[in-house]
Amino acid sequence: MATLSPDTSASIALVKAQCLATIDLASKTEWKLFTRFGEIEETLVVLSELKTVAEEASDAFTRLSSLQLKVATAKPDISAALARLVMESKGRIETRIPAWQRSIEEILLTWSLP
Repeated sequence: MATLSPDTSASIALVKAQCLATIDLASKTEWKLFTRFGEIEETLVVLSELKTVAEEASDAFTRLSSLQLKVATAKPDISAALARLVMESKGRIETRIPAWQRSIEEILLTWSLP
């Protein structure tokens, strides 16, 4: 019943899409590293880092989706506390995305992966 503003909904959709792109890139990078070098002492930490990035981005995506469901079922309107929670969560996730992406990019460069 309750809804977020169109701008907020669009912003959340963008953040969720960025989370999905991060999950995809982390998973692809993990696969490339594993298939090229295997599971050796030098790659174990990096493979774990990539898995962690994908998991954190997945958790962030799930958190935003859950909050969207809470908003959709709020009656009759969204509470100020829920609106604040949505915006704070979105903001925290937005600040994490560049760090996740930088971590992946550094791994790609360090290991000379395409």
